[in-house]
Amino acid sequence: MLKYFPGITLFLIALFSGNLLLAQQSGPTLTFYFDYRIEYIYSTPAIPSGTIIVLYNSRDKYAGFSKITPFLEGEDLMICFQDGSNMLLTEANNSKRAIIRDASIPGRNLDKTAFDMDAAVFWDYIKPTGRQTDMAGYLVEEYKGVLDDYSERTVWLSKESFDARMLHTPFNTATNIFPLPLVEATYLSPDQFLFGSEIRLEDGSRYSLNVTYLEYELNKVTFDDIEIYSGGAGKSLAERYDESKGLLREAKWETWQNFDKMDGLEYQPRTYDFDRQLTYECSIPDEKPSKLEVFIHSKNPYTGFKSDAFKNGLEFVLAFKNGSVIAYYKDEQDGTQEAIFIEAPGNQMHLDDPQLITWYNEEFKEFWTRSGNRLTIGGHVSDEFVLDSTASNKEFLYLKRVEFDPRLIYMDHYQYVQDFPECFAFLGNISPYELVIKWKSEAAYGSAASTNLIQLKESNFKFSDENISSFKRIKK
Repeated sequence: MLKYFPGITLFLIALFSGNLLLAQQSGPTLTFYFDYRIEYIYSTPAIPSGTIIVLYNSRDKYAGFSKITPFLEGEDLMICFQDGSNMLLTEANNSKRAIIRDASIPGRNLDKTAFDMDAAVFWDYIKPTGRQTDMAGYLVEEYKGVLDDYSERTVWLSKESFDARMLHTPFNTATNIFPLPLVEATYLSPDQFLFGSEIRLEDGSRYSLNVTYLEYELNKVTFDDIEIYSGGAGKSLAERYDESKGLLREAKWETWQNFDKMDGLEYQPRTYDFDRQLTYECSIPDEKPSKLEVFIHSKNPYTGFKSDAFKNGLEFVLAFKNGSVIAYYKDEQDGTQEAIFIEAPGNQMHLDDPQLITWYNEEFKEFWTRSGNRLTIGGHVSDEFVLDSTASNKEFLYLKRVEFDPRLIYMDHYQYVQDFPECFAFLGNISPYELVIKWKSEAAYGSAASTNLIQLKESNFKFSDENISSFKRIKK
């Protein structure tokens, strides 16, 4: 909950308009989407050690502040919009409330292309020093100078960033709770991110702000049955917020394409449909055989996995043709769920890239030789291939032509997802529409090992991550 201190009446309802605010609406649901989490530490003459935690929507350009020491702490969330308006989501007297405050001064027009005199003046005085340093895991450049009011500035910037200028909007609050280095930074361009700022005024006062954590985290925050209080005229972005128009949720599959900057993934939590289910049994020496349940949709570029070999709360794995993987975990104690994005490497080619398919076909023919034998295994007529290697390392592969593309099954997911069975690690170069019915080796693991398809059937299985609120990212 909000904390109140002597002389600070932050967000008191009576202060919002000078009159008692009436509930304009009761019972709706509000949902907010964020794709970054940013944490700051700051220092001012009045607050020598403070913390700010903010969730940011880099597409729709709004922010959710969950902590601003010592003003905002606990379960409350303040959603701030680029026009300077904000919405405090809180709970009082056993009711959930959204208290809206319109902007009293203009916010930031991020579409503005006119010459910015304030920014130009700032950069007339503040120049790069040529020094670089690491902040929160990012390489940043240092700038220093003295402004015409004799105040000193040192700022640290990254030139590889999503557009975060909205974070430096002078948001309207009942009292000024944002530190000066945060709201002062209107000199930033769309491709600059402020990692640190130090201000020394002529009277010796010092203000500082530093990023301690910056990562992609997709978070969905929903407030049900909420009462909305507002003294405005319905014109602010806070009053007109509509999650259905959000730009963060993107319906396409081929995302995760920009690997050079810190851009968000544009991921939309959704329900996945599957129309095929396959069951494989993997046998490895000195280990208990494990079963891998595979779910495929014959038209969509994703594949899902369940396995009795999964441990540590891992419940489901989704793999996409662009090389990305999502691992879904569930805490066995409290039942909370979390999704971990594992980003494709920057040089990852899409699995349907014609050049990649050509390379894989050539590589497969180089190592595997068709024996001419056709065997019926588990009711499936299969072509036998033999690995072209030494006699002490005999490997056999049995393939069947099918109407769906199963290649995502045979990628090296085990390298990135803990406990994922590695029984398909050697089969990533097969052609589209070739289904592995059986693989066996006499020496891949030092002795006999095999992978066998024991079931293939139609399915109407569905998997949904729409109710998971926490998504985090890991780069390969």
